[in-house]
Amino acid sequence: MMMNNDDMMMMMMMMMMMMMMMMMLMLMMMMMMMMMMMMMMMMMMMIRMMMMMMMMMMMMMMMMMMMIRMMMMMMMMMMMMMMMMMMIEVDDDDDDDDDDDDDDDDDDDDDDDDDDDDDDDDDDDDDDDTDDDDDDDDDDDDDDDDDDDVVKLMMMMMMMMMMMMMMMMMMIRI
Repeated sequence: MMMNNDDMMMMMMMMMMMMMMMMMLMLMMMMMMMMMMMMMMMMMMMIRMMMMMMMMMMMMMMMMMMMIRMMMMMMMMMMMMMMMMMMIEVDDDDDDDDDDDDDDDDDDDDDDDDDDDDDDDDDDDDDDDTDDDDDDDDDDDDDDDDDDDVVKLMMMMMMMMMMMMMMMMMMIRI
C-alpha cells in the first residue's frame, strides 16, 4: 500500500466521483467513470482501495438500474472480484508465513553450529560460506514471489477489463 496521504487523496477523489455519478443518471457515463477510477487504482497498486471501490460501485449501480439482465451481470462481476481478491490475499499470506518459518529455522541451525565449533577456525569459515549461500537463495525466492504477485495482478486486471467490456456491450444492446 501507499502512504496515508495518498490514501486520503484517493478517498476524496472517490467521494467526488460518487457525487458526480449520483448527479447524472446516464448509465454509460457512470460506466466510463467507473472504468477510469479502476485504472487509476490499478496503476497505484492499491488493491484494498480498489475492492472498496468495487463494492460501492456495484451497490450503487444495482440500486440505479432495475434491469434484470444488468443485475445479473453485476452479481456475477461482484462475485468474481471477491474471489480474485480473496485468492490474492490468501496466497500472499501463505507465502509470507512460509518464508518467515524457513528463515527462523535456518538461523537456529546456524547458531547451533557456531556454538559447537568455536574451537575450529576452519569450520567457522565453512559455516559463513553456507550462510552466504542461504541468503542468496532467499533473495531469489523473494524475487520469484514478487513476479508471481505481478502476474496475479495482471490477470486480475485482464479479467476486470473483460467484464467491463461485456457490461458495456450489454448496455449497448439494451
